[in-house]
Amino acid sequence: MKRLILLTAFSLFFLVGCVREQVDPSSVPQMTIRVSIPSSPVSKASFSVPGSGEGLHLAWQDGDAIRVIDYMDETNNEKYDIQPGFTDHVAFFSGPVISGSTFNIICPGTYTSIDDADAGDPSLTQSGNGSTSHLVFTAMLEGVSEADLSSIDFNQEWVSNHGCTLYRGGIVKLILTLPDEITAPKKVEMTLDDGVMIVMSRSLNITGVSLTSEHVLTAYLQSSWEDKDFTNITVKVTDADGTIYKASRSAVDPVTMMAGYQNIIVMPGSTGTAFVEEPFAGGDGTQANPYLISSAKHLDNMHLDGVLKHGEKVYFRVIKDIDMESYLSTNRWIPLNSVNPYDYIIDFDGGNHIINKFTCTYDSTSDDNDTQKDPSFFGVLTGSCYDVSFTNANVTCNNGPCGILGGYVGYSGKKAIVYNVHLTGEVRRTHAGGNGTLGCGAMAGLINFAYIDSCSSDVYVYSTKDFTGGLVGRDDGDASRIRNCWTAGTVESQQKVGGIIGGIIRPETEVINCYSTATVNAMRFSGGIVGDACLDAGSNNHYKEAATLTPDNVVKGCIAWQTLLRTRDQAGVKDGWASGAIIGL
Repeated sequence: MKRLILLTAFSLFFLVGCVREQVDPSSVPQMTIRVSIPSSPVSKASFSVPGSGEGLHLAWQDGDAIRVIDYMDETNNEKYDIQPGFTDHVAFFSGPVISGSTFNIICPGTYTSIDDADAGDPSLTQSGNGSTSHLVFTAMLEGVSEADLSSIDFNQEWVSNHGCTLYRGGIVKLILTLPDEITAPKKVEMTLDDGVMIVMSRSLNITGVSLTSEHVLTAYLQSSWEDKDFTNITVKVTDADGTIYKASRSAVDPVTMMAGYQNIIVMPGSTGTAFVEEPFAGGDGTQANPYLISSAKHLDNMHLDGVLKHGEKVYFRVIKDIDMESYLSTNRWIPLNSVNPYDYIIDFDGGNHIINKFTCTYDSTSDDNDTQKDPSFFGVLTGSCYDVSFTNANVTCNNGPCGILGGYVGYSGKKAIVYNVHLTGEVRRTHAGGNGTLGCGAMAGLINFAYIDSCSSDVYVYSTKDFTGGLVGRDDGDASRIRNCWTAGTVESQQKVGGIIGGIIRPETEVINCYSTATVNAMRFSGGIVGDACLDAGSNNHYKEAATLTPDNVVKGCIAWQTLLRTRDQAGVKDGWASGAIIGL
């Protein structure tokens, strides 16, 4: 691989000579290619040049390689490694002879295909402001005949005389004036489009940069080895905390990103916008293009005006693991959908990532804001949540239903679907008045028209009132279904306490093929899977009509394997009763 060093000119041609070595017949035939690099300067292309531009110059270094590829069969290729004794401008590369009559030769030889070489390396990292040591020159000779392998030059004159094609990669020098909020940029992304479609996209990781008071970042990206015409350029810069800032520029006439040259672009420019914070890592909230979430700030930006829409489903996708501890140490989480009529519909795709240290609290004695009620991530989840793990979560309240995902999951005819969601942490409800039957669970206090599948919890769940579960406090309203779920941890409460669900209130709710090892500890109505499955019938039942209904609720295919499952005496009153391995009451 060839590195680029900052000098006064950017030389883009190199000469190649080839001689066949005499080798031991018992070994694989080898070939050595001599490559020389001229130092003649080439002019630069500029979108905007501040003062005199700087050029780049090519030089060999240890570890460089080229690759010889059969023109008719790209899988037939060999890497040629640099040999000792090279200089800046002359080097020898050796590798096995390959069969074929016509060849492509690409540099660097670490790429095994033409497309990969042209696209560049997305993992390139620039260490330091303005550093060029990461740059890799890319070039290809296309259509070299076997007869010409003995004497080839990577310059345009030789190519023209031998019926070949020369491709040369270019460089993009970005000079970015960034907002004061950006102190340690970690990534730069550049996108070019022609007003209809993207014509080129490049990214670069950044390390070792601490911006000065001028807040100017100089970043070097590699461009294609084909000219690209564009009218719009967009640059995104990601700060250390995951916040993304974006600026755009446009041109009246098309601009050419020239292959084989250094292209200098200044952002923002006279025809562009300053860098502004992006609420998400990408997307527009549609099913085809969901909002992309890569930081705690992006999660909180789900609250921004215009993001969630009344009665309309909005789509989100998490694209990396997120730790919320630092962010929530100075910012309070407001449940996303906790204001009547609870009609924000959310599709939350966790991308099989982790959200760590989520916290949410509500104290009815001091918090007057209704949006703090139903402490949880969603408040009321209507829509979908899937493929995500909430680890080391902490939810506390003294009134209302609560759980890590929602106070409610599903609500009054608005369905919720939850699958492949996994929870660890603590949910604690200490009753301070109001309705003591609203429920408390690791996932949700109440479920109403909810379909929960393939989920788990290993959570300490504690409540001073009724209906407490290792996954769900209780059902409500429309029938729900819990399938293929498991729980561990500990569930402690007054009564109607279950390893999966505290109580089943509604007819036709199902708990199927579930498993629990959670410790269950209650005063009464304690079940390894369900605490109370009698639709709360009785003189003080919450739903008076329950006593006249045919239950049709289903609990089957479940395994309860607790170390401890107990009902206990209330202080001074020996009334602990109704415990069961699967169902308490």
